Amino acid sequence: MRGPLAPSHVPIAKSRSERFDDLVLDAVDRLKPRWGAQLASVEFAIEEVPPLSELGDGPGLLSGEPIPF
Repeated sequence: MRGPLAPSHVPIAKSRSERFDDLVLDAVDRLKPRWGAQLASVEFAIEEVPPLSELGDGPGLLSGEPIPF
C-alpha cells in the first residue's frame, strides 16, 4: 500500500518551506497586539527565490539605495 507517511494536517507532513511560512506568520501574529497600528501598512511576503536583480554583496549595493534601518 502506498500513500503519505503522515496525514496532511500534522506538522511532520509539512515541507521546510511550509514550516518557515508558519513561523513567519506566528511571529507577525505575536507583534500585532503591541505594534498593530505601526504594522497596519506593512505587507509581509515570503519569496521562494529572490530575484537575480536583488542579489549581490548586500541590500542596496546594486541599486544604490540606502540600507533601511
